[in-house]
Amino acid sequence: IQKPLISKRIGFSWSSFTAGSRYISQAAAKVDVEFDYDGPLMKTEVPGPRSRELMKQLNMIQNAEAVHFFCNYEESRGNYLVDVDGNRMLDLYSQISSVPIGYSHPALAKLVQQPQNVSTFINRPALGILPPENFVDKLRESLLSVAPKGMSQLVTMACGSCSNENAFKTIFMWYRVRLAGMLDIV
Repeated sequence: IQKPLISKRIGFSWSSFTAGSRYISQAAAKVDVEFDYDGPLMKTEVPGPRSRELMKQLNMIQNAEAVHFFCNYEESRGNYLVDVDGNRMLDLYSQISSVPIGYSHPALAKLVQQPQNVSTFINRPALGILPPENFVDKLRESLLSVAPKGMSQLVTMACGSCSNENAFKTIFMWYRVRLAGMLDIV
């Protein structure tokens, strides 16, 4: 026995239900983003000379192996990320998709009160791989300025959970080194 289609059983057809509708792309309002760049602009290789120098500086106080390049968030706009060497790139990473309306969006800029923090608040940089140009100075002025004597390096974490997890890992590693009698390397 053949069962009737659901549309026949409940008495409607899709064509009458969707009459007059348009595709989403046709219904979407056109938005001109005046603050966005018109395309990429590459001035140096990536990472460029300024990024490489900042990587060396960062590597003196923190492992910088994951850093791709340093960013100029003040010059980054819309969908384009600008590095400290002036290279403008179409950004498909978007800082872990935390800036879906683009870099340095004017509406967000109006909400921020302290100008020195605008680019950090708006762009929410992924500091582990794409830190801003002033990142090394910020680390020195903040965390390293209050570090115990003899401590010249640090490890930054993204959140409280990973901070706690890594604190436990560090304790376990210290304990194993202590058991092996190699305290002078800790």
